Amino acid sequence: MDEAVLFVLACPLPGGQGPAYLLHQVGGVGCVLAYADLDRLVECCGEHQPWLAVRIDALMADLRDQRLPGPVVNLPLSPDVRWGADGPPWDLAALAAAGEGSAL
Repeated sequence: MDEAVLFVLACPLPGGQGPAYLLHQVGGVGCVLAYADLDRLVECCGEHQPWLAVRIDALMADLRDQRLPGPVVNLPLSPDVRWGADGPPWDLAALAAAGEGSAL
């Protein structure tokens, strides 16, 4: 039997450190966003948004371990924070250098 998964917004970290969950503000709190299926993710976030397929039990354990809220499921992103063909709407290297935490 296949394990249930969510498709979580993520991005590669500069320097080949692997991916990190992306946090987005929901009600003033930085939350991990997840989607029930890929069609919904593309509808809500655009076709260029990077993601990870994560088993729900593993995601919940990760969030607990990192003391992160969420996941918030199937939330549409504002167009100004959607990734485009050229990448994210912000400078990932600058965020990582500023020490924004394990999740961007």
